[in-house]
Amino acid sequence: MWGSAGADEMKLRLRQLALRALGHRRARPRIDELGILHFALRSVPLPPTERRLADLLLDRLEEVVPVEELVGVGWPNRVPTRNAVATRISCLRSRVASVGLEIRPVAGHGYVMRVSEGAVPVDGAVGFDDEVSWLP
Repeated sequence: MWGSAGADEMKLRLRQLALRALGHRRARPRIDELGILHFALRSVPLPPTERRLADLLLDRLEEVVPVEELVGVGWPNRVPTRNAVATRISCLRSRVASVGLEIRPVAGHGYVMRVSEGAVPVDGAVGFDDEVSWLP
C-alpha cells in the first residue's frame, strides 16, 4: 500500500492543511479592498454603506458603538431617518451572520458586533500543540 515515504508525505500534507485552517481560525474578521468581509474561511460582499458600518463595528469588535457614530460613517453627508438606519443594520446583520458574526442592539446605546456563539473563535483558547496533537 503506502510506502514509508508516501505515508510521511501524507502526514506532512495533513499537517500543512491543519495549520492553514488554524491560521484562518485565529484570524480576525477583515474587509478587503473590494468590500468583501472575510472570517472563518467564509466571505460575503458588502455594499458601500454597509461596508463603512462594518468597518467601524469591526474596529470596535465586542464593544458598543453608539448609533450617532454609525450614522456619521454610514451617511457622512446627510442625516438618515431612524428607519433607514434600522433597515441598513438589519441588512448588514443578515450578511455578517453568513460568516459567523452577529450584530446585537444595545437598547439606548447602539450596536455591538461579535463572533456568533458556536462560530470559530477570534483567538484560540487552547494552545497550538493541543490543536494539532491529533495529527499523525
